[in-house]
Amino acid sequence: MTLILATLAIWRLTSLLVYEDGPFNIFDRLRDALLFRRLLGCFWCTSVWTAAIIVAMVRLTFVDRIILWLAASAGAILIEEFRCRK
Repeated sequence: MTLILATLAIWRLTSLLVYEDGPFNIFDRLRDALLFRRLLGCFWCTSVWTAAIIVAMVRLTFVDRIILWLAASAGAILIEEFRCRK
C-alpha cells in the first residue's frame, strides 16, 4: 500500500512541478526562478528527486527506502507514459 500511495503522490507532485502553472502562476514562477526550468523540464528526472523527498518522510529502514525510492519513481514514470500515449 505504501508503494501505491507513494507512487501516486510522486506522480501528482512531479506533474505539478513540470507541467502546471498553478494558482497565480506559482509553479511557472518557480520553474523560472534560479534556472529551475532546466531542472524541472524533464518529468523523468524530476520524479527521481520528488521521490527522494517523499520517501524520506516514510519511516522505513535505509534499504527499504532505497527500494521504495526507485520503485515509486518508476511507477510515476509509468503512469506518465501511459497518460501521454492516449
